[in-house]
Amino acid sequence: RDVAVLAGWEFASTARDRTNGIVTTFAEHGVEIPDDRIVYSGFDPAGGRAAVEQLLATGPVPDAIFATNDFAAIGAFGALRDRGIRVPDDVALVGYNDTPIAAGGAVPLTTIRSPMHEMGRRAVGLLLEVIGGRTPESIVLEPELIVRSSSISATVQAGGPSSVEA
Repeated sequence: RDVAVLAGWEFASTARDRTNGIVTTFAEHGVEIPDDRIVYSGFDPAGGRAAVEQLLATGPVPDAIFATNDFAAIGAFGALRDRGIRVPDDVALVGYNDTPIAAGGAVPLTTIRSPMHEMGRRAVGLLLEVIGGRTPESIVLEPELIVRSSSISATVQAGGPSSVEA
């Protein structure tokens, strides 16, 4: 399997963390993502578009593209569409953040939802601990995969044979 990552800005901790997470998780499942399939660019649609253009200029269409945020994924979708590459039939596309636009596109975007409300609530609690002179403990909240049409081929959506693995 050929997986590519639209990693966002290289200096951004969210880009590094999400990229490392996807690379590590795929490696644990026997899929290596080579460095040349990780493209650093902006987190906006223009960055996603530019990253896909770079990927396609240097290699074949990947089987799947993971973007470190939904806006870059939307830009990637546009670049793929302009080249006649169909999501999800030719390439699966996954974003991150579950922004309101993720579900509303022509092909609803599979995405990873972070528990933003809970993160905010916990952040206030941590801040109150610091203000109170205590040392807070680090907290890790689990994201949730929201599967939509952009990562499921038309054959699978129609109930046909599938090579999808958990």
